[in-house]
Amino acid sequence: MAQIINPSFQYHPNNTLGERVPIRDEQGQYLCDFMMLVRGLRSMPKAQMEQKITLIYGVLGWFDKTVVFADLNMKLNLLWVSLKPKPDICLRVSGAITLMVPEAVLIGPMTEDMWYKQK
Repeated sequence: MAQIINPSFQYHPNNTLGERVPIRDEQGQYLCDFMMLVRGLRSMPKAQMEQKITLIYGVLGWFDKTVVFADLNMKLNLLWVSLKPKPDICLRVSGAITLMVPEAVLIGPMTEDMWYKQK
């Protein structure tokens, strides 16, 4: 399942995510993006799954002036969101999604400090 927030962007389902995701806005400025894992989404009962998806896209709607693209990969339980860059926007949007859908967790690079704490 995928949803395009910005109607000027064309969706081509046979293309890879890398081919579909916009990297610049209308003014040519680079976009920022993040990915979230929605744990257990595809294995939820259908009604619960649809409720979670509705909540996620509802949150993205709150940020409709900032969100340019969103893709929810049901096979992988992954949400990709591209946004117009603003201070802390990725954390604000992903945090709002997590508040509404606790199963959604932000995926980011492991820092050196995190690596040592795991050992």
